Amino acid sequence: MGRWHIDVWRCTLVGGIAAFACFAVAMLLYPGGGYNPFLKMLSELGRTEIRKVAYPTCHHWFVAGMFLAAASVSGVWVRLARLSSGWRRMAVGWGGAANVAGLITIALVPENVNMNLHNIGCNLAAIGGAAILGARFRKCGGDLAWTVWLLALVSFFLVCLTVKAIPFSPWVTATQKILIVSFAAWTGWIAWTIRAEWPLKKVI
Repeated sequence: MGRWHIDVWRCTLVGGIAAFACFAVAMLLYPGGGYNPFLKMLSELGRTEIRKVAYPTCHHWFVAGMFLAAASVSGVWVRLARLSSGWRRMAVGWGGAANVAGLITIALVPENVNMNLHNIGCNLAAIGGAAILGARFRKCGGDLAWTVWLLALVSFFLVCLTVKAIPFSPWVTATQKILIVSFAAWTGWIAWTIRAEWPLKKVI
């Protein structure tokens, strides 16, 4: 008889690091070089054609990074839903499903192939994350701090998109990267706070 143990916290950490590593490699392999993360949107790396190069290497690294990101957060959302109750469980469950579906859509539908469907993926990921954020909201402590910070970033991001007086680059592009990193850090924080509740063991 043997026993194996899956530590979801470590899987989430490793998956998140691997996803960011894929994005970093994609930036380095951008055709012709010169990709500046604070001047271009991250989805630029996932285009199927860049500077007349069809299916550049950075496209594949971007897709791999998106799938790793989806896989790493899915475990957190599933476990968090099981630890929640009432409307919070519903919000986390459906929000997590929307968030992961959005990430996969972004990976499978590059912006230069179908911008409308790509944007639907972006909105699904954002709305799903917002639903989970709302379910995690508390009146004090770390949850409140993360809620205020992430809502402030999202609000600033939307203002940058709608107010034409602010240049798209670098305001929107830079805010996007800060928002992505912050959301990933928040997800990691959630995983850490509930780590004692989710070791999965099975007797073989």
